[in-house]
Amino acid sequence: DTKGTLIRETSYTYNTGEDRKADAIYSAGCRLRINNYYVANAVAHYFYPKHVLSETVKELKDGTWHVLQTNYTYNQHNQLISNKSVTNSNGDTVVKKTFYPKDFPAHATFTAMTASNMLNTVVKEEYYTNNIFTRSVEMEFAGYSRPGSTTPYYDICAIKEITSDSSYYPLRIHGRDSNRNIESMTELGKPTTSYLWGYNGLYPVAVFENTTLEQLDSHAAPIKQPLLDSAAPIKEYEFHLDQIAASMPDASVTLYDYKPQIGIKYRKEPNGLKHFYNFYF
Repeated sequence: DTKGTLIRETSYTYNTGEDRKADAIYSAGCRLRINNYYVANAVAHYFYPKHVLSETVKELKDGTWHVLQTNYTYNQHNQLISNKSVTNSNGDTVVKKTFYPKDFPAHATFTAMTASNMLNTVVKEEYYTNNIFTRSVEMEFAGYSRPGSTTPYYDICAIKEITSDSSYYPLRIHGRDSNRNIESMTELGKPTTSYLWGYNGLYPVAVFENTTLEQLDSHAAPIKQPLLDSAAPIKEYEFHLDQIAASMPDASVTLYDYKPQIGIKYRKEPNGLKHFYNFYF
């Protein structure tokens, strides 16, 4: 503090064994979040030969030292964190167990993901308090086709939460396109939302709430590819999108247009109200 008194100290321990550099190529990734759930993954590679095994945080509060001890355990097949336990000064311990595709060798989809170098993708998380199970989160994956390739890509199709007395799906993804974009999804307690994408798959240009993917495809299939290919999808196809919206009275449709790599320049709400945005540099 301002008087030079030590009030917080953090210390670490590291593995001191052999350098694991030669064991494998480990993976890191970028993950997309929707409402606190990860729904997409991208893979990169690196190696990290030394790991933190524990972190101890000591903090002086009201004349008493409080200690928070965090311990880490790593799996052997790709050296990713498999167990994280946090114990406070009262002796209460919270544990998080993390599972990856290679942890389930009998699962066909996870085996294919491992073969595609999706080594760090989290497929399951379990949580315990004082050795009592509290909840788990399971990511379900599916293979999706892409033009010009016989090899599918793999991504999340659903998220399942399990507690000690119930289970439910907070998120289901009903379809993805060749760019990994979500075409339709349902969040718990909300209507199904489907999307049309533009600008080569970079931005959603039409959002249809209360619309399934099958319903949208039955009306919009002929313009899905033209929207992707167009440099000005709303300028060229807004009339067609309005016609589609009019033919789906139960749908709530919002249109968007963009200044690529800058931001939204136009938004049309379901009631027809239009918003225009300008950018100054």
